[in-house]
Amino acid sequence: MEKSNGDVVDGNSTSSSNTRDWKDLDRDVLISIYKRLCRKDLVKGAPLCCTSWYSASKDPCLWKVVNLRFWEPIKGSDDWWKETHPVNAILDFFVNRSQGLLTQIKFPLHSSVDDLLYVAERCPRLMYFDINIRQSKVVEEKKIFELSISKLKELEGMGVDEVFISDNSSLQQIQQCCPNFKHLKVYVHRDDDDSLSKNTVSLITTYLPKLKILDLSGTGIHREDVLVILKACHELESLDITRCGKICAKDEILNIGSRLKKFCYNKEVWDSCDMCEGECMEAGILEEIYRWPCHHVLEDGFEAYIRGTKEWFGNVYPESEGTFEELIINLYPDAGASLYPLFIPLFVGAGPSDVSNEYHEHWDCYCDCGFSSDSDDGNDAAYIEYCYEIE
Repeated sequence: MEKSNGDVVDGNSTSSSNTRDWKDLDRDVLISIYKRLCRKDLVKGAPLCCTSWYSASKDPCLWKVVNLRFWEPIKGSDDWWKETHPVNAILDFFVNRSQGLLTQIKFPLHSSVDDLLYVAERCPRLMYFDINIRQSKVVEEKKIFELSISKLKELEGMGVDEVFISDNSSLQQIQQCCPNFKHLKVYVHRDDDDSLSKNTVSLITTYLPKLKILDLSGTGIHREDVLVILKACHELESLDITRCGKICAKDEILNIGSRLKKFCYNKEVWDSCDMCEGECMEAGILEEIYRWPCHHVLEDGFEAYIRGTKEWFGNVYPESEGTFEELIINLYPDAGASLYPLFIPLFVGAGPSDVSNEYHEHWDCYCDCGFSSDSDDGNDAAYIEYCYEIE
Protein backbone atom coordinates (compact mmCIF):
# COMPACT_ATOMS: atom_id res chain seq x y z
CA MET A 1 0.00 0.00 0.00
CA GLU A 2 1.27 3.47 -0.95
CA LYS A 3 0.67 6.81 0.68
CA SER A 4 0.14 9.99 -1.33
CA ASN A 5 3.73 11.09 -0.70
CA GLY A 6 5.09 7.88 -2.10
CA ASP A 7 6.10 6.22 1.19
CA VAL A 8 5.45 2.51 1.30
CA VAL A 9 3.58 1.13 4.32
CA ASP A 10 3.97 -2.56 5.00
CA GLY A 11 2.04 -3.88 8.01
CA ASN A 12 3.01 -1.91 11.09
CA SER A 13 6.31 -0.57 9.71
CA THR A 14 7.00 2.65 7.84
CA SER A 15 9.96 3.94 5.91
CA SER A 16 12.80 5.60 7.82
CA SER A 17 11.76 9.00 6.47
CA ASN A 18 8.80 9.05 8.94
CA THR A 19 10.68 7.83 12.04
CA ARG A 20 12.96 9.58 14.53
CA ASP A 21 16.14 8.19 15.96
CA TRP A 22 16.07 7.65 19.75
CA LYS A 23 19.25 9.67 20.04
CA ASP A 24 17.32 12.72 18.79
CA LEU A 25 14.86 12.61 21.69
CA ASP A 26 14.32 16.10 23.13
CA ARG A 27 16.67 16.91 25.99
CA ASP A 28 13.83 18.07 28.24
CA VAL A 29 12.02 14.77 27.69
CA LEU A 30 15.20 12.82 28.46
CA ILE A 31 15.77 14.73 31.68
CA SER A 32 12.17 14.12 32.73
CA ILE A 33 12.71 10.38 32.18
CA TYR A 34 16.05 10.41 34.00
CA LYS A 35 14.41 11.94 37.07
CA ARG A 36 12.44 8.72 37.42
CA LEU A 37 15.48 6.45 37.30
CA CYS A 38 17.41 5.13 40.29
CA ARG A 39 20.98 6.35 40.74
CA LYS A 40 22.54 3.18 39.39
CA ASP A 41 20.56 3.37 36.16
CA LEU A 42 21.42 7.03 35.87
CA VAL A 43 25.12 6.26 36.26
CA LYS A 44 25.57 2.97 34.41
CA GLY A 45 22.38 2.53 32.43
CA ALA A 46 20.60 4.78 29.95
CA PRO A 47 23.35 7.45 29.62
CA LEU A 48 25.66 4.89 28.00
CA CYS A 49 23.33 4.38 25.03
CA CYS A 50 24.65 7.30 23.00
CA THR A 51 26.48 10.62 23.24
CA SER A 52 23.34 12.78 23.40
CA TRP A 53 21.85 10.68 26.21
CA TYR A 54 25.11 10.83 28.13
CA SER A 55 25.23 14.60 27.76
CA ALA A 56 21.68 14.95 29.11
CA SER A 57 22.53 12.78 32.13
CA LYS A 58 25.10 15.37 33.25
CA ASP A 59 22.50 18.10 33.72
CA PRO A 60 23.02 19.36 37.31
CA CYS A 61 19.28 19.39 38.04
CA LEU A 62 19.44 15.58 38.15
CA TRP A 63 22.02 15.59 40.93
CA LYS A 64 20.73 18.10 43.46
CA VAL A 65 19.27 15.44 45.76
CA VAL A 66 21.42 12.37 46.38
CA ASN A 67 20.84 9.42 48.73
CA LEU A 68 23.96 7.29 49.14
CA ARG A 69 23.01 5.77 52.48
CA PHE A 70 22.63 2.25 51.17
CA TRP A 71 24.68 2.72 48.04
CA GLU A 72 25.79 -0.64 46.71
CA PRO A 73 28.39 -1.57 44.10
CA ILE A 74 27.18 -1.41 40.54
CA LYS A 75 28.86 -4.74 39.92
CA GLY A 76 30.96 -7.17 41.89
CA SER A 77 31.11 -7.51 45.66
CA ASP A 78 31.03 -4.89 48.37
CA ASP A 79 34.77 -5.37 48.90
CA TRP A 80 35.43 -4.70 45.23
CA TRP A 81 33.42 -1.51 45.40
CA LYS A 82 35.14 -0.22 48.53
CA GLU A 83 38.58 -1.01 47.13
CA THR A 84 38.09 0.63 43.75
CA HIS A 85 35.58 3.33 44.74
CA PRO A 86 36.39 4.83 48.15
CA VAL A 87 33.88 7.23 49.68
CA ASN A 88 35.75 10.34 48.55
CA ALA A 89 35.72 9.07 44.95
CA ILE A 90 31.98 8.42 45.12
CA LEU A 91 31.31 11.85 46.59
CA ASP A 92 33.62 13.48 44.06
CA PHE A 93 31.58 11.96 41.23
CA PHE A 94 28.22 13.20 42.55
CA VAL A 95 29.53 16.62 43.59
CA ASN A 96 31.00 17.14 40.11
CA ARG A 97 27.78 16.05 38.45
CA SER A 98 25.82 18.56 40.53
CA GLN A 99 28.31 21.30 39.58
CA GLY A 100 28.27 22.44 43.19
CA LEU A 101 24.47 22.78 43.28
CA LEU A 102 23.88 19.81 45.61
CA THR A 103 21.05 20.65 48.06
CA GLN A 104 20.42 17.36 49.89
CA ILE A 105 22.65 14.37 50.57
CA LYS A 106 22.59 11.25 52.69
CA PHE A 107 26.16 10.04 53.12
CA PRO A 108 27.20 6.39 52.79
CA LEU A 109 27.36 4.45 56.04
CA HIS A 110 31.16 4.24 55.93
CA SER A 111 31.65 8.01 55.65
CA SER A 112 33.69 10.30 57.92
CA VAL A 113 33.47 13.90 59.06
CA ASP A 114 36.16 14.71 56.48
CA ASP A 115 33.66 13.69 53.80
CA LEU A 116 31.17 16.17 55.21
CA LEU A 117 33.76 18.94 55.05
CA TYR A 118 34.64 17.96 51.47
CA VAL A 119 31.00 18.37 50.38
CA ALA A 120 30.48 21.56 52.43
CA GLU A 121 33.45 23.27 50.76
CA ARG A 122 32.24 22.43 47.25
CA CYS A 123 28.49 22.75 47.74
CA PRO A 124 27.92 25.79 49.97
CA ARG A 125 24.21 25.85 49.07
CA LEU A 126 23.63 22.50 50.75
CA MET A 127 20.34 22.61 52.66
CA TYR A 128 20.23 19.17 54.30
CA PHE A 129 22.70 16.40 55.06
CA ASP A 130 22.41 13.10 56.90
CA ILE A 131 25.61 11.45 58.12
CA ASN A 132 25.15 8.45 60.39
CA ILE A 133 28.56 7.96 62.01
CA ARG A 134 29.06 5.89 65.11
CA GLN A 135 30.36 7.58 68.22
CA SER A 136 33.80 5.96 68.21
CA LYS A 137 34.62 7.63 64.87
CA VAL A 138 33.68 11.20 65.71
CA VAL A 139 34.68 11.98 69.29
CA GLU A 140 37.84 13.82 68.20
CA GLU A 141 36.39 15.32 65.04
CA LYS A 142 33.90 17.88 66.36
CA LYS A 143 36.07 20.77 65.17
CA ILE A 144 35.88 19.48 61.60
CA PHE A 145 32.14 19.16 61.99
CA GLU A 146 31.81 22.74 63.25
CA LEU A 147 34.03 23.98 60.42
CA SER A 148 31.70 22.25 57.96
CA ILE A 149 28.66 23.90 59.54
CA SER A 150 30.28 27.33 59.26
CA LYS A 151 30.42 26.94 55.46
CA LEU A 152 26.73 26.05 55.09
CA LYS A 153 24.86 29.32 55.52
CA GLU A 154 21.71 27.94 53.85
CA LEU A 155 21.55 24.76 55.94
CA GLU A 156 17.98 23.94 56.99
CA GLY A 157 18.40 20.52 58.54
CA MET A 158 20.68 17.60 59.35
CA GLY A 159 20.73 14.04 60.65
CA VAL A 160 23.68 13.36 62.99
CA ASP A 161 24.87 11.22 65.88
CA GLU A 162 24.13 12.58 69.33
CA VAL A 163 27.84 13.06 70.00
CA PHE A 164 27.87 15.98 67.52
CA ILE A 165 25.36 17.93 69.59
CA SER A 166 26.29 16.74 73.08
CA ASP A 167 27.88 20.10 73.96
CA ASN A 168 26.89 23.66 73.19
CA SER A 169 29.66 24.47 70.68
CA SER A 170 28.07 22.74 67.67
CA LEU A 171 24.56 24.01 68.34
CA GLN A 172 25.89 27.52 68.93
CA GLN A 173 27.56 27.28 65.52
CA ILE A 174 24.24 26.31 63.94
CA GLN A 175 22.41 29.09 65.76
CA GLN A 176 24.89 31.70 64.50
CA CYS A 177 25.53 30.47 60.95
CA CYS A 178 22.26 28.84 59.89
CA PRO A 179 19.28 31.15 60.40
CA ASN A 180 16.94 28.85 58.45
CA PHE A 181 17.71 25.71 60.44
CA LYS A 182 14.49 23.88 61.29
CA HIS A 183 14.96 20.11 60.88
CA LEU A 184 16.97 17.81 63.17
CA LYS A 185 17.31 14.02 63.22
CA VAL A 186 19.36 12.44 66.01
CA TYR A 187 21.01 9.02 65.96
CA VAL A 188 22.02 7.26 69.17
CA HIS A 189 24.72 4.58 68.95
CA ARG A 190 25.04 3.26 72.47
CA ASP A 191 24.36 0.23 74.60
CA ASP A 192 20.77 -0.93 74.77
CA ASP A 193 20.49 0.31 78.36
CA ASP A 194 21.28 3.92 77.41
CA SER A 195 19.10 6.52 75.75
CA LEU A 196 19.19 10.09 74.50
CA SER A 197 20.72 12.08 77.36
CA LYS A 198 18.85 14.76 79.26
CA ASN A 199 21.76 17.11 78.58
CA THR A 200 21.27 16.75 74.81
CA VAL A 201 17.56 17.41 75.18
CA SER A 202 18.34 20.54 77.19
CA LEU A 203 20.77 21.77 74.52
CA ILE A 204 18.23 21.19 71.73
CA THR A 205 15.54 23.19 73.50
CA THR A 206 18.01 25.95 74.43
CA TYR A 207 19.70 26.54 71.07
CA LEU A 208 17.06 25.26 68.64
CA PRO A 209 13.73 26.39 70.13
CA LYS A 210 12.36 27.20 66.65
CA LEU A 211 12.69 23.67 65.32
CA LYS A 212 9.81 22.58 63.12
CA ILE A 213 10.79 18.94 62.49
CA LEU A 214 12.44 16.72 65.11
CA ASP A 215 13.14 13.03 64.50
CA LEU A 216 14.16 11.11 67.64
CA SER A 217 13.08 7.67 66.46
CA GLY A 218 15.04 4.82 68.03
CA THR A 219 16.80 7.07 70.56
CA GLY A 220 15.17 5.55 73.64
CA ILE A 221 14.19 8.99 74.91
CA HIS A 222 12.61 9.27 78.38
CA ARG A 223 8.96 10.37 78.54
CA GLU A 224 9.85 13.37 80.72
CA ASP A 225 12.25 14.58 78.06
CA VAL A 226 9.53 14.29 75.44
CA LEU A 227 7.40 16.59 77.58
CA VAL A 228 10.30 19.03 77.91
CA ILE A 229 10.60 19.24 74.12
CA LEU A 230 6.87 19.59 73.54
CA LYS A 231 6.62 22.42 76.06
CA ALA A 232 9.78 24.29 74.98
CA CYS A 233 9.63 24.07 71.17
CA HIS A 234 6.48 26.04 70.48
CA GLU A 235 6.97 26.10 66.69
CA LEU A 236 7.44 22.34 66.44
CA GLU A 237 5.20 20.81 63.77
CA SER A 238 6.48 17.25 63.48
CA LEU A 239 7.87 14.90 66.14
CA ASP A 240 8.87 11.27 65.62
CA ILE A 241 9.49 9.12 68.72
CA THR A 242 8.75 5.73 67.15
CA ARG A 243 10.86 2.77 68.30
CA CYS A 244 11.19 4.45 71.72
CA GLY A 245 8.36 2.48 73.34
CA LYS A 246 4.58 2.57 73.51
CA ILE A 247 2.70 5.58 74.87
CA CYS A 248 -0.11 4.98 77.38
CA ALA A 249 -3.49 6.25 76.24
CA LYS A 250 -3.83 8.49 79.31
CA ASP A 251 -0.30 9.89 79.17
CA GLU A 252 -0.25 13.69 78.90
CA ILE A 253 2.25 13.35 76.07
CA LEU A 254 -0.62 12.53 73.73
CA ASN A 255 -2.68 15.48 74.90
CA ILE A 256 0.14 18.01 74.46
CA GLY A 257 1.35 16.37 71.25
CA SER A 258 -2.09 16.66 69.66
CA ARG A 259 -1.25 20.24 68.62
CA LEU A 260 1.40 18.94 66.20
CA LYS A 261 0.67 18.51 62.52
CA LYS A 262 2.50 15.19 62.58
CA PHE A 263 3.16 13.13 65.71
CA CYS A 264 4.61 9.65 65.20
CA TYR A 265 4.73 7.26 68.17
CA ASN A 266 4.10 3.62 68.99
CA LYS A 267 0.47 3.08 69.91
CA GLU A 268 -0.34 1.16 73.05
CA VAL A 269 -3.03 -1.15 71.70
CA TRP A 270 -2.64 -3.15 68.51
CA ASP A 271 -5.19 -5.35 66.86
CA SER A 272 -2.60 -8.00 66.08
CA CYS A 273 0.57 -9.57 67.43
CA ASP A 274 3.40 -10.87 65.25
CA MET A 275 4.38 -13.48 67.82
CA CYS A 276 0.81 -14.74 68.15
CA GLU A 277 0.62 -14.86 64.39
CA GLY A 278 3.77 -16.96 64.24
CA GLU A 279 2.53 -19.34 66.91
CA CYS A 280 -0.75 -19.84 65.07
CA MET A 281 1.12 -20.58 61.85
CA GLU A 282 3.33 -23.12 63.60
CA ALA A 283 0.26 -24.79 65.09
CA GLY A 284 -1.39 -24.96 61.69
CA ILE A 285 -4.19 -22.55 62.58
CA LEU A 286 -5.20 -20.84 59.38
CA GLU A 287 -7.45 -18.20 60.91
CA GLU A 288 -5.83 -16.22 63.69
CA ILE A 289 -8.10 -15.02 66.47
CA TYR A 290 -6.55 -12.27 68.58
CA ARG A 291 -7.65 -10.38 71.67
CA TRP A 292 -5.59 -7.66 73.34
CA PRO A 293 -3.72 -7.95 75.65
CA CYS A 294 -2.20 -11.28 74.69
CA HIS A 295 0.31 -13.10 76.90
CA HIS A 296 3.19 -11.56 74.94
CA VAL A 297 2.01 -8.09 75.95
CA LEU A 298 1.87 -9.19 79.57
CA GLU A 299 5.33 -10.73 79.39
CA ASP A 300 6.85 -7.56 77.92
CA GLY A 301 5.14 -5.38 80.52
CA PHE A 302 6.59 -1.92 81.09
CA GLU A 303 9.66 -2.78 79.01
CA ALA A 304 7.58 -2.28 75.87
CA TYR A 305 6.64 1.26 76.95
CA ILE A 306 8.60 4.49 76.73
CA ARG A 307 11.10 4.93 79.54
CA GLY A 308 9.59 6.42 82.66
CA THR A 309 6.13 4.93 82.15
CA LYS A 310 6.30 2.81 85.29
CA GLU A 311 7.24 5.82 87.44
CA TRP A 312 4.51 7.90 85.81
CA PHE A 313 1.98 5.18 86.59
CA GLY A 314 3.08 5.12 90.22
CA ASN A 315 2.52 8.88 90.45
CA VAL A 316 -0.90 8.70 88.82
CA TYR A 317 -2.00 5.81 91.05
CA PRO A 318 0.06 6.28 94.26
CA GLU A 319 -1.88 3.64 96.21
CA SER A 320 -1.20 0.91 93.66
CA GLU A 321 1.64 -1.58 93.73
CA GLY A 322 2.83 -0.27 90.37
CA THR A 323 2.40 -3.52 88.50
CA PHE A 324 1.80 -3.72 84.79
CA GLU A 325 -1.43 -5.65 85.31
CA GLU A 326 -2.78 -2.74 87.36
CA LEU A 327 -1.91 -0.34 84.57
CA ILE A 328 -3.91 -2.38 82.07
CA ILE A 329 -6.91 -2.76 84.39
CA ASN A 330 -6.95 0.96 85.25
CA LEU A 331 -6.67 2.07 81.63
CA TYR A 332 -8.83 -0.66 80.11
CA PRO A 333 -11.27 -2.19 82.64
CA ASP A 334 -12.76 -4.43 79.96
CA ALA A 335 -9.36 -6.06 79.43
CA GLY A 336 -9.31 -7.41 82.98
CA ALA A 337 -10.76 -10.73 81.90
CA SER A 338 -7.87 -11.22 79.46
CA LEU A 339 -5.02 -10.90 81.96
CA TYR A 340 -4.57 -14.66 81.85
CA PRO A 341 -4.11 -16.89 78.82
CA LEU A 342 -7.25 -16.52 76.79
CA PHE A 343 -7.55 -20.21 75.98
CA ILE A 344 -6.60 -23.49 77.60
CA PRO A 345 -6.32 -26.69 75.57
CA LEU A 346 -8.49 -29.53 76.84
CA PHE A 347 -7.41 -32.81 75.28
CA VAL A 348 -10.16 -35.38 75.09
CA GLY A 349 -10.36 -38.86 73.74
CA ALA A 350 -11.61 -39.88 70.36
CA GLY A 351 -15.29 -39.26 69.76
CA PRO A 352 -17.81 -39.36 66.98
CA SER A 353 -16.37 -37.90 63.84
CA ASP A 354 -16.46 -38.15 60.09
CA VAL A 355 -12.77 -38.99 60.19
CA SER A 356 -11.76 -42.21 61.87
CA ASN A 357 -8.90 -42.54 64.35
CA GLU A 358 -8.70 -38.89 65.30
CA TYR A 359 -9.24 -36.62 68.27
CA HIS A 360 -10.12 -32.98 68.61
CA GLU A 361 -8.27 -30.30 70.48
CA HIS A 362 -10.87 -28.08 72.16
CA TRP A 363 -10.32 -24.56 73.43
CA ASP A 364 -12.47 -23.00 76.14
CA CYS A 365 -12.50 -19.26 76.85
CA TYR A 366 -11.23 -18.18 80.25
CA CYS A 367 -13.26 -14.97 80.43
CA ASP A 368 -16.82 -14.75 81.70
CA CYS A 369 -18.47 -14.95 78.29
CA GLY A 370 -19.38 -18.58 78.91
CA PHE A 371 -18.06 -19.67 75.54
CA SER A 372 -17.05 -23.27 74.94
CA SER A 373 -15.76 -24.82 71.76
CA ASP A 374 -18.46 -27.45 72.16
CA SER A 375 -21.22 -24.84 71.78
CA ASP A 376 -22.59 -23.39 68.60
CA ASP A 377 -22.63 -19.75 69.70
CA GLY A 378 -20.10 -17.38 71.22
CA ASN A 379 -19.40 -15.22 68.17
CA ASP A 380 -17.22 -12.77 70.08
CA ALA A 381 -14.98 -15.46 71.51
CA ALA A 382 -12.44 -17.47 69.61
CA TYR A 383 -13.36 -20.83 68.26
CA ILE A 384 -10.40 -22.91 67.15
CA GLU A 385 -10.73 -26.58 66.41
CA TYR A 386 -8.42 -28.73 64.42
CA CYS A 387 -7.97 -32.46 64.06
CA TYR A 388 -4.97 -34.74 64.40
CA GLU A 389 -4.93 -38.15 62.82
CA ILE A 390 -3.72 -40.94 65.08
CA GLU A 391 -1.43 -43.32 63.30
